[in-house]
Amino acid sequence: MDPCQPSTTPSRPPAPPLRPSHTSADPVEVYARLDSITNAVEKHAETICKQLEHRGFFVIDEFLGDDTCAAMRAEAENFHRLGYMAPSQSTRWDPSKKELVPYDKHNVLSMQVQGGVDQYGLSPRLVEYTVGLTESLAPVVAAHFPDSAPLDGTAQSNKLAVCLGDGSAYDKHIDNQGGGDLRKLTVLYYLNRRDWDVDACGGSFRAFSDFNMFSPPQQELGEDTQQQRSTLSPENDGDASFEYTDIDCTGDRLFGFWSDKLVHRVMPSFAPSGYDDYRYALTVWMLVRDVAFISHDADVERRHFGHLDESVDEKATAGQG
Repeated sequence: MDPCQPSTTPSRPPAPPLRPSHTSADPVEVYARLDSITNAVEKHAETICKQLEHRGFFVIDEFLGDDTCAAMRAEAENFHRLGYMAPSQSTRWDPSKKELVPYDKHNVLSMQVQGGVDQYGLSPRLVEYTVGLTESLAPVVAAHFPDSAPLDGTAQSNKLAVCLGDGSAYDKHIDNQGGGDLRKLTVLYYLNRRDWDVDACGGSFRAFSDFNMFSPPQQELGEDTQQQRSTLSPENDGDASFEYTDIDCTGDRLFGFWSDKLVHRVMPSFAPSGYDDYRYALTVWMLVRDVAFISHDADVERRHFGHLDESVDEKATAGQG
């Protein structure tokens, strides 16, 4: 597809209208925006590390501010409108074929934010965010977890994704299941409204509680408990018998977790009001330099994926990405 032409796939919900960018590329303003990301990380560094240590994920609200979040959302919508985003693919285990098979996630589009003259002109804030977050957060986490997560502050991978409603979701999976994958920390930034209506729009991130998520109390971890719900799955739920925490995809929320440990899924999302209810998230994966720092818990994997006869490692990659 020509990236300069809008997508015309008839079965896909329409893209939002093109929004003009008012972001300056003046070097002084660029460095000011990068500094704002560094300052936000420094402000929340203690909370981030404390939450990662105690339960394997962290949640930070009001991370960059509504104006920055709205500007990044507008850039993401422009990528969608201009046809840069393609159907998001994943793999799942086919027991009849006894192999992983690719599939398109229903109503989910994604792309990689790469920078360069073309992309930076369209999305300066998205590019600056991926660079600035990696350079500032990776050293903080590496210093706190030198023996288990010495993150590389010079490298990352990322994905900008949008769920277009009609039940778009991500299957249960673990981001990193080996094979030379160096992703250690997954960090999402939600580009949605602050008043995201989870009852109408869904789209919550479901984190399964193989970590000690419920102790110490959330207040001791330095966070706001709003829009995080911990529970035991009801019997009529597909996640029956698993404890989980549902984390709403509220705008300006930073959410991160260990890529090689947390079993999770994204619940179905809907867009009753159209464009404004599309669920946007920018994921940055922070890397280690050596696969020796990637670890797996076979017991956790068996609990979640061991009901099939095939190997745990093959099943746990279902829904990845």
